[in-house]
Amino acid sequence: MAKLVLSGVAGVLIGLAAVLFVVGRGDEPERPYRVPGALPDDPFVTVEKGGLIADIDYYLAIIDEAHADPYRKVTREALRAKAEAVKEHIRNLESPGIPLIRAFFLLQEVAAFIEDEHTSVYYNDNWNRSWPQTFPLELRILDEGVYVLRDRSDAGVPERAELLEIDGRPMADLIAQCWRFTNQTLPHYKRQILEKSFGHLLQALLEIPPPWRIGYRHEGLEQTVELAPLDAEKTSGSTPYEYGESALEVNGRRVPVLDIPRFYSDDRPAYDAFMADFFARHESEPALVIDLRKNPGGDGRWAYAVLDYLTDTPYLTHERFDFRISQPFVDVARFSFEHRLWEEGWPRLLWWLPRSIVGEDYWIDRIEAADVGDVAVEHDAYHTPDPEKSTYRGDVYLLVSHQTNSAAVVFAAIFAYHGMGTIVGRETGGRTLFSSDSISIEMPHSQLYVWVPVAVLALPDSTADRGVVPDVEVEITLDDSRSGHDKDLEKVRELIAHSL
Repeated sequence: MAKLVLSGVAGVLIGLAAVLFVVGRGDEPERPYRVPGALPDDPFVTVEKGGLIADIDYYLAIIDEAHADPYRKVTREALRAKAEAVKEHIRNLESPGIPLIRAFFLLQEVAAFIEDEHTSVYYNDNWNRSWPQTFPLELRILDEGVYVLRDRSDAGVPERAELLEIDGRPMADLIAQCWRFTNQTLPHYKRQILEKSFGHLLQALLEIPPPWRIGYRHEGLEQTVELAPLDAEKTSGSTPYEYGESALEVNGRRVPVLDIPRFYSDDRPAYDAFMADFFARHESEPALVIDLRKNPGGDGRWAYAVLDYLTDTPYLTHERFDFRISQPFVDVARFSFEHRLWEEGWPRLLWWLPRSIVGEDYWIDRIEAADVGDVAVEHDAYHTPDPEKSTYRGDVYLLVSHQTNSAAVVFAAIFAYHGMGTIVGRETGGRTLFSSDSISIEMPHSQLYVWVPVAVLALPDSTADRGVVPDVEVEITLDDSRSGHDKDLEKVRELIAHSL
């Protein structure tokens, strides 16, 4: 009898294994809210005017349905008035077709009106091939004007010269036009973004091709000169995805500096191993520096992986992390979860297993605990550090700047709230209360797709319209920007010298 039972069990297991093998993981899950085809790499293919107008209406409907907090800075009526003005502009265009790059900017103008850095239209980097030359001036944009930090051409525009006009168009007007398409909230962050993107916007948005005739003022004298463009590929620079280590010398002693330019990389195990090695090698050092000045964000959970080395007690990660449960969010979250299982090779018949078996997913956790129309609320959440990580006991100096955003602000806010060390630099570009966790939705006619945040994240001790303010603020003047002198590290060297 026992043999018969065992044979039956074995038969069932073999049959189940056969079914799993035959069915397998099935076809790759289809991403929702995507139309057939791909976003063209050619920015000058045309979009029909009527289609773009319909896309704007569709976008507004998605905003109302899925966006977590679209009307904190503007009213719903004001956003619709803005959209109507953009649609009327489209109707008045003579051509029935609109170049895709123009359609992008028109939709981005609507998105940017919300003034939220996680609400935007996706820009295809391949479009940059259509503008292989770039503006040769590095700029600093201040409230009172636009100034030259460096002229990389042979025109000899003096450093600190005030840029007055380009091809007869006043700089104030050009900056104002660009400002409408810049979706960040805080003015100092918007200026940082414009300084980096102005050379591209000059051609793609403002449609002013090279060479450029510029007017500038220097030491009271106004002059005009023609600027030749530079090769964009040779001059482009981007923040590396990887992390690194350097050192700051203080009184003959090397203080380790951990540079984290982004809370994301293609290899999470390597990231974790690097951090473990860094803190293990320097656990006895009296001081160390963590540099987030060029970190635009990523995944806040990657920030916890570093914060765990700075404390051995649970720390508050956020006061609120509330998800608006909409049908688009449910559809995208389920796709995201199922696609991960598909990539990992899980047979489709096992996708129903408990999350603890197939891997937790905080998006799925939230939609399964609520209904469409609800808000999945999570308040006063604490993270318990990994007990396997050794806690660093020395002094920690955190560098932040106007470029520090999103997940890097998460790190800085937790660091500040729990008094983990001294923050040096400038107010972060990202706020401590912001919309987060964006899903992508493709527009049915233009094939442009938009990022729509579905959550509101309030960090410890958050304020609606401020970033993390440093304990020690360091002002960067025009001369500092021009010379490349690192005043932040100089200030840290001074602080460490007094404490050693």
